[in-house]
Amino acid sequence: MSASKDSRQPDQDRDLESKVESLERENSSLQRRLDRALAEIEALKKELEEALRSLKRQAAPFSKGGPNPTLTTGVAKTEKSGGPSPPSPLISTAASLKIGQKCL
Repeated sequence: MSASKDSRQPDQDRDLESKVESLERENSSLQRRLDRALAEIEALKKELEEALRSLKRQAAPFSKGGPNPTLTTGVAKTEKSGGPSPPSPLISTAASLKIGQKCL
């Protein structure tokens, strides 16, 4: 029995060595992928920190002096004048047309 066992031993050894080499290659490949992923995570963390820091540095809307007191809105102007605003000067006259008439 030892003779048959010895004849199978070299084949099994080669299979095992081949398997070990394959697993070592896979391990090193996965290690490289892990290193790249960790580096990308660190870069993204730094980018996020910079973005959050820049939000804190934004200027206030009225950083120098107060708001302009003469600034008025369209509603305030119409209320001051006592009525609606006059019609646009682009519309000068109204035209009435009968059905079938063409406008020139």
